[in-house]
Amino acid sequence: DVLSSYKEAASFQPWIDGLADNKDSAQKAMLIRVFGQTKLAAAKDAVIAAASDPKASAQIRYEGVRALAEFGDKGVAKILPQLLQDADPLVRAAAADTVGKLALDDLGAALIPLLQDAEWQVQAAAVAACGTVRPQAAVQPLIDLLRQKGRMQTECAEALFKVTGMEFGLDADRWQEQWTKLMAIEAGLEGRCVQLTPRLG
Repeated sequence: DVLSSYKEAASFQPWIDGLADNKDSAQKAMLIRVFGQTKLAAAKDAVIAAASDPKASAQIRYEGVRALAEFGDKGVAKILPQLLQDADPLVRAAAADTVGKLALDDLGAALIPLLQDAEWQVQAAAVAACGTVRPQAAVQPLIDLLRQKGRMQTECAEALFKVTGMEFGLDADRWQEQWTKLMAIEAGLEGRCVQLTPRLG
């Protein structure tokens, strides 16, 4: 509580400098949480190093990826693919949340496997992030997930609307029908482009 009340980056510098050598995992995770709460950009490199350390505890990786989201710096994208595949589901979910919060469009494809994650919290985070970064490759997996009765149906329908601009609510059959038609049209257009290319040359 005391640390999070500080405002000047210089006040945190001793803890930033000592983060890498800190052997107390619980204390290290707490410091990283504080860095995130205070949006301390000066701690970004130290947090990236801590969160990407394969020997770090799951708590450190979790607090690390949450802090990176708070920094608001898209430069943290370089370590997120690793964290999206983390062994700990809370870390995977936090990484997906960070992709969405920072609107990291380039990582949209890395969210797709999480739509079939064994943990619903990870799936939910991936669904929400897909609604933000809008990867086209997520549409079919989202339709498939929509067919599964349960807590995720509304979230899937909202994400599909955000990605496609179409609105069919919870009707997975309508979504599938329209998406299949669109993919057939796209495939036909691509075929025509291939045929026309030699003539244009």
